[in-house]
Amino acid sequence: MFVRITGYDSEDIAIESTDPNDFGVTWAQVSAKRTELENAEPMRVLRLERDRRIAETDWWALGDRTMTSAQTTYRQALRDITTQTPSLDANTGALTGIT
Repeated sequence: MFVRITGYDSEDIAIESTDPNDFGVTWAQVSAKRTELENAEPMRVLRLERDRRIAETDWWALGDRTMTSAQTTYRQALRDITTQTPSLDANTGALTGIT
């Protein structure tokens, strides 16, 4: 059961309410936010993986070496990946829509 503390009595004991009108948010708002977060999750995970791969190849860009064309292209593609419109196949987990 969900409760909200709406105040305190004279002995500093919490006054709790189970009335949904006291929660300050509707179920529709909670549901909409959950859907928003679920829809954003694949892109969040993609960014984490992208950041990991960029960090993994940072040594390529050290000042005492020159990156190959393929390395430069790969790192740029990683940086550009979130500007594309990738989608995740729910059945296979395959990422599509990335060039």
